[in-house]
Amino acid sequence: MKRWLERSGRWFDMFRRIAKEEEMPEEIIHLAMMESGLNPTAVSWAKAVGLWQFIKPTGEEYDLDVTFWQDERRDPEKATRAAMRFLKDLHRELGDWHLALAAYNCGAGGVRRAMRKSGVQNGSFWDIRESLPRETRHYVPMYIATTLITLNREQYGFTDDSLELHPTYDYDVFTVPDATNLSALARCADISVDSLRALNPELIRTCTPPGQAYKLKVPKGTSTVVASRFSTLTDDDKRPWMVHTVARGETLAKIARRYGVSASDIASVNGLRGYQAKVRRGASLRIPIATSSTSLASTTKASTPAESKDVTSTSVTTTSSTVVTSSAANLASDASRETSATTSLTSTKHVVSPGDNLNSIAKRYGVRLADLRNWNNIPYDRENIFVGDTLVVARTDRAVPTVATNVERIAVKRTVSHTIARGETLASIATLYGTTQDRLHALNRLPKNGALKAGRTLNVETSLSKSEVAAITKSAPTGKAQIHKVRKGESLGSIAALYGVDESDLRRWNADVVEGTTVFANSKLKVYGGTTSKGSAGTTASKKLPKSYRVRRGDTLTGIADKFGVSIDEIRRKNPSLRTSDVVRSGQRIRLQ
Repeated sequence: MKRWLERSGRWFDMFRRIAKEEEMPEEIIHLAMMESGLNPTAVSWAKAVGLWQFIKPTGEEYDLDVTFWQDERRDPEKATRAAMRFLKDLHRELGDWHLALAAYNCGAGGVRRAMRKSGVQNGSFWDIRESLPRETRHYVPMYIATTLITLNREQYGFTDDSLELHPTYDYDVFTVPDATNLSALARCADISVDSLRALNPELIRTCTPPGQAYKLKVPKGTSTVVASRFSTLTDDDKRPWMVHTVARGETLAKIARRYGVSASDIASVNGLRGYQAKVRRGASLRIPIATSSTSLASTTKASTPAESKDVTSTSVTTTSSTVVTSSAANLASDASRETSATTSLTSTKHVVSPGDNLNSIAKRYGVRLADLRNWNNIPYDRENIFVGDTLVVARTDRAVPTVATNVERIAVKRTVSHTIARGETLASIATLYGTTQDRLHALNRLPKNGALKAGRTLNVETSLSKSEVAAITKSAPTGKAQIHKVRKGESLGSIAALYGVDESDLRRWNADVVEGTTVFANSKLKVYGGTTSKGSAGTTASKKLPKSYRVRRGDTLTGIADKFGVSIDEIRRKNPSLRTSDVVRSGQRIRLQ
């Protein structure tokens, strides 16, 4: 209940405004607390979604569109307005608010059946309660109790001092003219992608919907700056990417037709040999989404991929990690400094390994299976998860006081010098410093198609800190680059350990190839100053070993020893469980140092 009350600070002002506009009693807004716990991305066992838990047919009846690209049942304002109208229709049909609330839970038909079963045609909820479904019998009393506690919270022990109310859901609107990836839009708003998603929970892919202008919510007071920054983005900056998992029987041409893009473009961005290249079942492909500003067939209507699985390009590559994000802070409306509260979301994530299932993961992290489904939007009729999927396995949110002013928090840009190293491209330098190729051209008066010459100094405009710029300079590539072709199952960390280099350096050297912490199979990475031992496979690291290794399907103790250039006896000394057995299990963690 305390968490619900704290979340009410974010939503109730908007709920009250819409209830008043729809001529509904204000107390009706407390229904969302029991429906979703005031979580706009909640999913129930019946596939009801959002703050007001609409199932798809009912949502569509009240103009909530559900497409491959967006689910307006998650849109806080649209869903709230639809809920007010739905409840008003139920009250008009049944003539009683308690009956209308019961019908919201079990349907108007369920209430009618209970009336017939009880023999009461014009009675109250209490007259037909015993004839209603078990859940609905307790639904209305629970609503009454929730409303009473919320309206008189201090009497029930929830004092103002004990609650940290979340900041109000307040925003500006910026119209995105065509499909654009969320990463670029987040940079324009100077917030994280997670913060942008928190403002726009209805967006369920990595970009805005293609073929239409989209009204994007951005932090309050930033729409002008977002528009200014958006105008400087190139087509490559805006171009959205998706990740598609190849299903059985799919070909490159078939996938291209589904998304309305060129098979050659898919082959190009995934390092495949031409548009006729074969793709393996289960492989992940980056899909460029056609927009009106590209040469692709943007007018082609792609059929909705019902079974394709979308994975963001910043998926976690370790077995579990903790990611801390915060929602967009509202800008203060007056000139004086004032203290506000922002929401800090802490998510622990787990990458699915062979043999994992939802039950085993829930038990491992000590969480409820229902919470695991809700956090990851997994319907209750689906049990399948796939190796490599990233699941949220714990989530906490709390209000954190922060100091806000009426001065917009824009990163300060300054100009630094960068000496071009061998193998660097304009795209990689732009990505490295968080700028654009067009800006580099303008600052340095570079010819459009001219080649970069190693040793030349470029002026670069960046908002990176001095320490970050120093780190880039320190890791500048020297000598001749080795080319490493990424194999399936390799991660940036494992490749860095293989050559004895830092992962951050490897990411900088290949800024135009590596996306966040993700590296794709068949990509070619440049490695400077790293060494590998000379062997038939050329895969054992001679300089630097990882501290541990997670066993994969098909691994043997001998194979692991050969892979990392250590002896079996050395592995046994560091792993007591292996002193009497050579058997290793998939998912087992083995110490190497």
